[in-house]
Amino acid sequence: LQSHRDIITIPVYLADSIRLPETVGPLRGTGPYAIPTEDSNVPLLIPQSLPVNPQGLDYVLNYMKDKYGQNALRFMALNAQAKERNLNAFREFLIAPGNRRKQAVLQPEEAEVLVRTQDVLLRLMQEGKDTLWFFILRNSLRPVYLRQRTFDLVVGNPPWLSLRYIRNPDYYQWVRGQILREYRLLESGRPHLFTQMELATLFFARAADLYLKDGGQIAFVMPRSVMVAQQHARFTGMSFKEGGLLQLGLRKLIDLEGVTPLFNVPACVLVAEKGKWPEYPVPGTEHSGDLVVKNRSLAEVQPLLNIEAA
Repeated sequence: LQSHRDIITIPVYLADSIRLPETVGPLRGTGPYAIPTEDSNVPLLIPQSLPVNPQGLDYVLNYMKDKYGQNALRFMALNAQAKERNLNAFREFLIAPGNRRKQAVLQPEEAEVLVRTQDVLLRLMQEGKDTLWFFILRNSLRPVYLRQRTFDLVVGNPPWLSLRYIRNPDYYQWVRGQILREYRLLESGRPHLFTQMELATLFFARAADLYLKDGGQIAFVMPRSVMVAQQHARFTGMSFKEGGLLQLGLRKLIDLEGVTPLFNVPACVLVAEKGKWPEYPVPGTEHSGDLVVKNRSLAEVQPLLNIEAA
């Protein structure tokens, strides 16, 4: 990066990176993606070709929000037939040939899916639900595109939350299935420890599974308890899924317990390599020092830190 001379842009998306949108269709993985709405029993459907074309998705959503959305509402308030004419015009726009400006062309069956979604969005806008749904659609579908690419390096600070604090029953059951059945993060003979599991462990395993290339590295800031608590014994083995289908080799451990002030609980950094077996002993360092205040730059804290080999 230090030798890179062009502009570097880092996009920021607000999305659930571990629970991707589900498809609806006769077979698993077929049909459009469905984004549920709390204000409607009808989900927002997006054809599969759009999320993997992020420029095209943004282009279409902007037209859905403005020209065929807010602008159309003015005419719909005056003319009962305006809504149908607007949806027909939107349909023709979607299937029209592309050019340098038009970054997405849909097949007729895909266009019909998006027309139905626009119909739902217009109703929500008429009910005063504003245009937040376009922001939700743009962000919630980004992980689908990122999963298609995969990366050499994934870094992050995942949510630190004991599973007993998940309030949404549907999300709780989904997380439970991922931990117990999909990634095998808890030993089968210890289901009573499930509520004490740390959500960050699922983020670590699933982020590596979805977004990391074979041979790529993942580095996450984690609660230090994931390395010592008995409910995380399977996690520290770094062998996930049935038969160890997802294997991560722990490459480095940074112990931050001695650094204050930092987080409300002791922390560490775990670095692992996808598709590799662990090599013991794992290199590690222990960091300690008084930072005086939080949120300081690396240059400011380096003179205050004592770093020793673990």
